[in-house]
Amino acid sequence: MTDKRKSGFRGKYCTICQQVWELDRTIGREIKYPEMPSYGLKREQCSRCKEPPKSFKDLPSTLARERHKKLLQRISTENEKLFKDKNVTNGSK
Repeated sequence: MTDKRKSGFRGKYCTICQQVWELDRTIGREIKYPEMPSYGLKREQCSRCKEPPKSFKDLPSTLARERHKKLLQRISTENEKLFKDKNVTNGSK
């Protein structure tokens, strides 16, 4: 079997998504070959797998985060009311 690197194929194997890919310079894009065997290919991450994952803090406010804020605000106001009511009843006795 001939070495794929010597035959002119410039594909690489991504160890994260486990696909063979190559950068096609004529169209300026990555082309993925999911069914191609990776024997003898250089191991390198494709551009999609190289991107760092976005953390939750960097994302814009979501509906769940807004609901959580409202819930915390409601709990704090209810606690303030209970605390005031408790102080008023203790002071009147």
